[in-house]
Amino acid sequence: MTVLPSMELTSKRVGGRSMATLLTRWHWKGYPVNAPDSRPVHPFLGLASGSETCMPWTPTRSSVTIECMGGILHVCTGNLCRSPIAERLMVAGLQSRYQGVAETVVVSSAGTSAPAGLPIHPLAAAELAKRGIDTAGFRARLLDPEAAERADVVLTATRRHRDRIIAGNPNLLGRVFTWRELAWLVEGLGNTIVRGDHLTDRVRNLPRAAGLRRGYLRPPPPTEFDVKDPIGGNEQDFKEAAAEIDDAIEAILSVL
Repeated sequence: MTVLPSMELTSKRVGGRSMATLLTRWHWKGYPVNAPDSRPVHPFLGLASGSETCMPWTPTRSSVTIECMGGILHVCTGNLCRSPIAERLMVAGLQSRYQGVAETVVVSSAGTSAPAGLPIHPLAAAELAKRGIDTAGFRARLLDPEAAERADVVLTATRRHRDRIIAGNPNLLGRVFTWRELAWLVEGLGNTIVRGDHLTDRVRNLPRAAGLRRGYLRPPPPTEFDVKDPIGGNEQDFKEAAAEIDDAIEAILSVL
């Protein structure tokens, strides 16, 4: 899923949901990327420098069309390894389960300190390739706090990412989890607990269903909720990170 170009915003409702439709191409401050389709996307507009905090950015516009929606946003630090793996695994998992209906759920990713415009890390791409998942067209994006606020669910690599996002916007409390935290909360629930007639409804209701489980489960050691950053590591480090993310995404998808 790629997003990129100069643009204008339109507002169309699809199936009762506000969807983001990419109609042309974006230009990310010197990083032109062609958008291959009209898949729903989060409007990450512009760039900003900064450390591991949620930084606002200024969009560069000229001629594109996009719409705003909810969906699932994956966040790590650089948007080069962990969150791209999670994004592509979730997209593939939704498509496998729901075919065309999967397109109604916006799945995207970003990094709190992303070098915007760079491709996915080769070792992360290799882990996805082992699972038959293509990474063509992926470009790193910097986290836009407004995109996080629009998301139905924000999933992060670590507790540190989760806590910083919530600290930046306390309204997100209850909608932000680490991947492994949410997987722990919903594991074993089956696909009838999260309410909703449509997939988009179930995604929107997922945080509440997960939150109701708190207090009934014995939590594991806090570090078990994190996925360690493999950047700078070897193939084994990437293999372990991808496996942890894969297991968590599978558990989350099983309740939708």
